[in-house]
Amino acid sequence: MDNSRANIGATKSYRLMKEHVGGYQNMAASVSDFKNFQRDIRKHIRGKDAQMLIENFKRKQEMCSSFFFKYEVDDKQHLIRVFWADAIGRKNYASFGDVVSFDTTFSMNEYCMVFAPFTGVDNSKSCVTFAAALLYREDTESFVWLFEAFRAAMSACDPTCIITDQDPAMKIAIERVFDSSRTRHRLYMWHIMKKVPEKVGPPTLAQNEDFMSEFCNCVWSKHTEPEEFDEVWNSILEKYDLMNNTWLQHMFQIRDDWIPSYYRNMPMSGVMRTTSRSESENNFFGHFTTPHVTLLEFWMRYESAMDSQRHKQSKLLSQSKNSKPQRKTPLDLEKHASELYTHTIFYEFQNELLAACFNCGLHSMIPEENIQIVTLIDHKRNSKMHTVRHHLENNSAECTCKMYEREGIPCRHILWVIKEKGLKSLPAAYIKTRWTKAAMNMPMFDLGGNLIEDTTNMEAVKKKVGHLWSEIFTCVSMAENNEDCLDDFMKLIDGFKQSLLSRGNLQASGDKGKQMETLLDCPVPEEVTILDPNKSKNKGTQKRIKGKREQATEQHQKPLRLCRTCQQMATHDSRNCPDKVGY
Repeated sequence: MDNSRANIGATKSYRLMKEHVGGYQNMAASVSDFKNFQRDIRKHIRGKDAQMLIENFKRKQEMCSSFFFKYEVDDKQHLIRVFWADAIGRKNYASFGDVVSFDTTFSMNEYCMVFAPFTGVDNSKSCVTFAAALLYREDTESFVWLFEAFRAAMSACDPTCIITDQDPAMKIAIERVFDSSRTRHRLYMWHIMKKVPEKVGPPTLAQNEDFMSEFCNCVWSKHTEPEEFDEVWNSILEKYDLMNNTWLQHMFQIRDDWIPSYYRNMPMSGVMRTTSRSESENNFFGHFTTPHVTLLEFWMRYESAMDSQRHKQSKLLSQSKNSKPQRKTPLDLEKHASELYTHTIFYEFQNELLAACFNCGLHSMIPEENIQIVTLIDHKRNSKMHTVRHHLENNSAECTCKMYEREGIPCRHILWVIKEKGLKSLPAAYIKTRWTKAAMNMPMFDLGGNLIEDTTNMEAVKKKVGHLWSEIFTCVSMAENNEDCLDDFMKLIDGFKQSLLSRGNLQASGDKGKQMETLLDCPVPEEVTILDPNKSKNKGTQKRIKGKREQATEQHQKPLRLCRTCQQMATHDSRNCPDKVGY
């Protein structure tokens, strides 16, 4: 029952149970019983899956008013979309919701409903999930409904940037729901760059290392101005005879939606190079669920995934608060930063501080009224010049590299000026609360002014059961090498068991229905008003047929290996060697 929450199947659970009880001879069930229990769970849920999921959400909301959910059914009462956000997700959004990554994932449940998580980056630069949804359709109407539900859950606090793929339905929905003056929509560079080998034309060009290197350096650079990018882009297309490539022409037209040069001064919370935040999250959730689970099973596994994610988040924050990072300079400025930032952000700050000390040199300093204009040479970046405008009144500054505006961490050029001024701590103007250890210390309120609390992440009884199991395993571990201690412990356990059996209302039950309700944490509904979803047929639910060019490119990218038939290093092996007779 517990292993199923962690996506561990019946056979592996059977083997793990054998280790717990000391051998197969002590097992009270066969591997077939384990498999049958999984089968019976699905039979128990069948026809009541959607109803039980919504009832589960209602019960959670009763226990914790900060739990938010919304759902919708079609004209035949089949569930078509559901959205949820718990208290911790909403608190995370209040602290780290300036940039939101949104993507849809397939093959997460047996109804082929689209799983759509909203993801952000916390103060340790780890992925955090703010909210999630299941959708029957990937159309504009569904996305409009979802984004409106998301805004309602997050007290209408819009992100400064939302990052998605090139889905046109998402684009339309974002324009309808979010205010374009407050929320900027941009596209995943990773999704776009993944298409380059297929779109540039002949496979030989996609395999040209010089072309791919020049193209990637042009596209990924965040230190070039838009005019510089345009010039380099056009020179590459002209050099490789791609000026008439329709796809590249279109991508150039929408360059301000995905090229970092056009986002140099936009707060991106360190997600400027959006290589694959969404893919990382999709892979993370893929470890917890399969395409064959019901909605209720999916929800159980989603909760396990959240427990894992939040445990990592808490662990990193605890390390930052209870240990000191390694410093590399005697500067008070570095000491102040080590006390302020989480370890992850401090080490990024430290790299910039070291670069300020060893890689930046003064070119000129021009004093003006209340302002100093400092021009520095950055020797680590091809001796490029950067200008810092330092305001003497409040020690604030702006740099032409725009790193602070983009990532929220002062750049090496600003740090050079601060260091030369002899400041022992970072001015308040350069401290982004979202990167500090105290990022989540402030109380969070919803739109109605109610305090968002996360007091019911687990029920009190479940906490006690978990603690009890932990204590039992600890006692067994301590006593396993001492037979007298084991005998004493067995007597205690057996005595307590007999005491429980003597109570009429605590008789051991073999009722499978009760066991299933314990696992699913949800009783069987007396009335079903919300029917299970019909199986969806979205564009990503079926296996995509790859074109010959894409197949050839993938084949070429495979590592070479020795073919035992032709004795050559190639991408094939002896099973499909062209020299093999009859192949």
